Amino acid sequence: MGPIDVLLNQVTYANRKRVKEDVKKLMETFDSVHPFVGSLTHNNGNESKVLLFNGTIPITYQSAKYNIPIELFLLEKYPNEAPKLYVRPTSNMTIKANHKHVDMEGLVYLPYLSEWTPESTLVNLVQTASYVFSAEPPLFAKPKATIPQSVSKASTNVAASLSTSSYSSTKVAATTSPTNVNSSSVSPSYYSHPNQLTTEATLKVKREKLIDEISTKLYNELHIAHSILRDELDVEFANEAYLGNSQLTAQRNMAALQQSLEAMKAAIEEVEQKSVALSDWQQEQVNIPAVEVESRFEPRDDLSAQILRLNAEISAIDDAFYHMERCLVSSQNSSMDLNTFLKETRKLARQQFLAKAHLIKINAICMHQHHQQQLQYQQQPQQVYLQQQMMHQQGAMTQMSSTSRVAII
Repeated sequence: MGPIDVLLNQVTYANRKRVKEDVKKLMETFDSVHPFVGSLTHNNGNESKVLLFNGTIPITYQSAKYNIPIELFLLEKYPNEAPKLYVRPTSNMTIKANHKHVDMEGLVYLPYLSEWTPESTLVNLVQTASYVFSAEPPLFAKPKATIPQSVSKASTNVAASLSTSSYSSTKVAATTSPTNVNSSSVSPSYYSHPNQLTTEATLKVKREKLIDEISTKLYNELHIAHSILRDELDVEFANEAYLGNSQLTAQRNMAALQQSLEAMKAAIEEVEQKSVALSDWQQEQVNIPAVEVESRFEPRDDLSAQILRLNAEISAIDDAFYHMERCLVSSQNSSMDLNTFLKETRKLARQQFLAKAHLIKINAICMHQHHQQQLQYQQQPQQVYLQQQMMHQQGAMTQMSSTSRVAII
């Protein structure tokens, strides 16, 4: 996770991917601007937490290069909404009055901003601002401080009074003893006092100006260094938290993989054992003769045997119908004509009808016996129930034998 991601985690943007790309391109193109997270107060008084850039953009004015301090705010709906660009003069700068693109609050107005579209980028915005400011800089240095008017008037009054008193003393000396008067004996040292006051005031103003400039420069450098250090610490803390979570995830994954490995080993061992058992069984089955499927099934009683026989007879007659019909319609038929087909069909149909009727009677008897068995099981003890069940089976067999003879006749 990079420093841009750390900053984006503190704010909310709908198109976070686009914001990250534009911020990265702007930092690569202009290394003098740095991203921060700050608050922006709107005209309605609402305050929102957004991403902003603080730094300078280069301009060229009259073949000289200058740096214009700016602040660039990315609103919540970026890139669907244009960002806000401000010019931030330092303490020794002031905004040019009646500038075409910058008001006295520092807000920048550019055609690029008024015609902003989702396809516009921050790099093009800063390049446009640099081009426009190169033609007409929005800032200029404040005029140097001059001697206050009261100090200047005091110096003038002192000099005038001193000149009057000097002139009077010279005149008195000339009237009393003109032979001792020497023009060189009048010292002009009293003129140095007002010059001394002017020099001290100028030095004081310059000293305060230098202190202000140095303080501003140190504050900006410390602010930038503090911001960079804070971002680096945030990145390190985020990396530390990410590594801690990754370590826990890796430990859980290792434990799960270890359990899966043990389960796979157990499964492989079980498969090998079953494979050996299957090989042994296969070798044992080599010398065993094949067994017919029919021999593996035995009816439970006589009724079941009759049901099995009748179902087999009905299915066999259906197969006979199928093959007789194919033989009749076949072009290679030479053994069955239509009369033979109809005769055999009537014969087999009568036989199948009797078999189905017999099967229905047997099923009815089985259902009646099952119903009687349930009633007796509920009313009589188990032993008596078993005895009567055997007797009913014998009676049913006698009845079915007589029924079979009648059906066959």
